[in-house]
Amino acid sequence: IHHEVLKPMLWTVRSFSVLLGTSDALDLWNGKNYKTRCPLDGAIRLSDPPLRRTRRDGHMQRGADLQVCMSKSSTCCTKKMEEKYQVAARRDVQNLLQTYSSRLKLLLSRYVAAFQADNCYMRAEVGGQEIQNSLSDSAPGQLRVLAPIYYLTAHDRHMIRIQPWISKILETFEVLMRQAENHTNVVLQVSYQKIADPAAGSVRELFTDVGLFLLGSELNVDEFVQRFFDALFPLVYNHYISPGVGDTSPGYTECVRSLNRVIKPFGTVPDLFADQIATSGVSGKLLLQALHLGIEVINTTDHLQPSRECRRALLKMQYCPHCQGITHSKPCMGYCLNVMRGCLASMAEIDAHWREFVRSLEGLSTRMHGAQDLEQVLLGAHTMLHDAIGHAQKNGPRLSAQVQKLCSTSIRRPAQSVSIQDSRVSIPLKALNRRSDDSLSVMRKDFLKTLRTFSTFYGGLADQMCLQGLSSGDGVPCWNGTNIVK
Repeated sequence: IHHEVLKPMLWTVRSFSVLLGTSDALDLWNGKNYKTRCPLDGAIRLSDPPLRRTRRDGHMQRGADLQVCMSKSSTCCTKKMEEKYQVAARRDVQNLLQTYSSRLKLLLSRYVAAFQADNCYMRAEVGGQEIQNSLSDSAPGQLRVLAPIYYLTAHDRHMIRIQPWISKILETFEVLMRQAENHTNVVLQVSYQKIADPAAGSVRELFTDVGLFLLGSELNVDEFVQRFFDALFPLVYNHYISPGVGDTSPGYTECVRSLNRVIKPFGTVPDLFADQIATSGVSGKLLLQALHLGIEVINTTDHLQPSRECRRALLKMQYCPHCQGITHSKPCMGYCLNVMRGCLASMAEIDAHWREFVRSLEGLSTRMHGAQDLEQVLLGAHTMLHDAIGHAQKNGPRLSAQVQKLCSTSIRRPAQSVSIQDSRVSIPLKALNRRSDDSLSVMRKDFLKTLRTFSTFYGGLADQMCLQGLSSGDGVPCWNGTNIVK
C-alpha cells in the first residue's frame, strides 16, 4: 500500500471528519405505540426537554409556523416539535449508520493490536518476558505500535476505543513468539545440549528484541541479530570447535566474542536471518498500519454531519407524516433512496479509495509468503540456528587457527579432553504441536475473505440503509413526502 493510495483516502475522510454536537439520547415513540391521532403524553418521550402534546385532547390544529412539515390541512406539530423531530431524524439515521458499519469495524478491530491514544498501556508477553509500554504521544522513546509509514498525528489516531486488553491478533502473535523461542531452545537441547543452558538467556534476548521491533520499536535488526551470534560464538567454539579447553578467562571469552563479526564463523546465516526479520517485519508493520487506517475511516464516517438541506429532507421523510397523525408508514423505497443518496454523497466519494484500499490489502497479503511471511520466518529460526552452528563445525580447523592467532595472549585454563565426535550429536526434531486455526496466515486469509464482502461498502451505503430498515417493503403503503401511497 503506497502513500498515493492512503493519502487521498485519508484526505477525503478528513474533509468531513466532525462529530455531532449533541449527545442527548432521544427515545421516540416509546414502545412503538403508534397512533392515528396526534400523540398524547406517553406516546412521545424525549430526554431533555420533554415534548408537549399539541392539544390536551389530541386533536389537530393549524401549523402556520412550521418550516418543513407544512400541510394544507391541520397538523399535530408545533414549531418546537418540528425542531425536535429534526434532531430525532438525524439521530435515527446516524444510529442506523453506526449499526450497519459495526460489523466492518469489529472485523478490523479484531485484527489490530489494542491501544488507546491517551496514556494507554499495552502488555505483551514476548519471549517469556512481560513488556509494558506507554503509548502516550507525550512520552518520547517509548514503544510505538506503529512505525510512521504514513504519519498520523495524535488527533488522527484518536480512533475507536478498543477494549484495553490484547486483541486476538496480538494473542496469536504472543503464541507465535513463544513457539519460535521454544523451537530454538529445543534445537539446542536436542542437538547441542552442552550450550543449551548457557545460551538460553541470549535466545530469550533475541526474541524479545524481535518482538519489540515488530511492535514498532526503533531497533536495528542487524545489530541485535549480530549481538545474539556474538554471544553464541564463544559457546560454540569452546564446546564444538576447540572442545579440549574448559573454562576461559573473561578476557579470552570477550576476544572470541569480538571475532564473530570479523571471521564470520556462521557464514551468511546471521545476515540472512536479519534480512528476513526486517523484510517480514516491514510487511507486518504495514499491514497493521493499514488496519488502523481502516478503523479510522469507519469511525470518521460513522459520524454524519448533514447539511441543512439534508436535515430538512430527513425530517420530511421520517417525521413529517407524524404531524398528520400518520405514524404507521415508512418512506417509499424510491423516496428513501433519493434522500439518502443525497445525504451520503460525501461518503460515496470515498468508495473508489476504499475499493483500492481493500485491493491493496489483498496484494500485500499475497506478497506475505516466504521471506516476507513473518510467521514462517519466526518458526524457521531454529533451522537457521542449526545451519549456523553446523557451518561453524564444518569450518572448525580454519576458525580454530584464526582464534588462536588473534586471541593467543589471553589466558586459558586447561580442562578434561572432550571428544569432538561426541559433541556433534544431531537428533531429528519433532515439530511442536500447533493448532492450524492459530496460524497468522489462516487468520489473515479469513479476514481478507470477509473484508472482500465490504469492498462496496461506501458505494452502496445509502441503498443498504434504505433496504435494512428505513423504507417500507414492497406492496406496503408508504410515505412519498406528501401523502401515503401504494
